[in-house]
Amino acid sequence: RMLSGISIFDVPMARRRQTAAVALFCSGLFIVPVCFCTAVLLLWNIYTFPLIAAYLVFMLVDKAPVTGSRKSGHFRRWTMFTLFKDFFPITLHKTADLDPDGKYVIGYHPHGIIGIGAISSFGSEGPGISALLPGLNFFLCTLPINFRVPFLREVWLWMGMCDSSKHSFRNILSRGSGTVVVVVVGGAAEALQAAPGTMDLVLKHRRGFVRQALLNG
Repeated sequence: RMLSGISIFDVPMARRRQTAAVALFCSGLFIVPVCFCTAVLLLWNIYTFPLIAAYLVFMLVDKAPVTGSRKSGHFRRWTMFTLFKDFFPITLHKTADLDPDGKYVIGYHPHGIIGIGAISSFGSEGPGISALLPGLNFFLCTLPINFRVPFLREVWLWMGMCDSSKHSFRNILSRGSGTVVVVVVGGAAEALQAAPGTMDLVLKHRRGFVRQALLNG
């Protein structure tokens, strides 16, 4: 089939792989109902009930969302994340070195609709954040509700994400030198204002990250 004079069969294989990586990642936005339905179905099965019941209880008491304890360097270096950043593309530019003996709270802007830039830059090693700023351990904040989704929550934890509560700031920054908490300061309110050609910043009444930096820095 021809689209605007260009055949879809002329798309280079590298571009196809990049598109597949983005599609795979973004599918996570649509499988939330599937995750809940799967958990319910497993609860109805006499053989899987004990396992899934134990997992759901574990979800309620698991402290990983506020400690970042299940961050996986191997998962963050998965080839999919390199293909993901090449699709847009996403490139990081360093304007100053950060002392690995320090502790940092980084404010990210803009949020966009689903925070693709922040996820790729700080939730993976696709753009190479660790090579660009060696000696630093990055943790990206997200809404606590994201850790209430069975199974999918494990992906966010492997990516080094934590919930955006004061407990996360305290626990992660208390690790000492080289820890970095990244927060998308505009949050969901800024996401609702995302539109092509605009870059609105929602900052009024959003000073909690500054307070946490002063308390835990």
